[in-house]
Amino acid sequence: MALRKTVESVYGVSIEYFRVLPQVSIDYSSPAVRGQVWAYASQVARTAGSHAFCGNGLSRDIELTGDAAAAAIAAGDVRPALYSKLKEDSFFAGAVDV
Repeated sequence: MALRKTVESVYGVSIEYFRVLPQVSIDYSSPAVRGQVWAYASQVARTAGSHAFCGNGLSRDIELTGDAAAAAIAAGDVRPALYSKLKEDSFFAGAVDV
């Protein structure tokens, strides 16, 4: 589960693979769900063990609160809801699910 969108980084490398890490923080009392999105040159690079590109807006935090968080928690896997929220960010306009 990831998003594909090609962007040029300040490092001179095209970045096209954005992944919500499987390690998320869930606060059942609020409720709230927090995750991190890391950017990679490609899916192949990520699966080959390449390091993520961090900083300069490529990696970011994402959060769900209230009813959205409660629904994601009830679904059992919160990452699809985090991806849906992420696609609302103008940076990810036109991104494709992969």
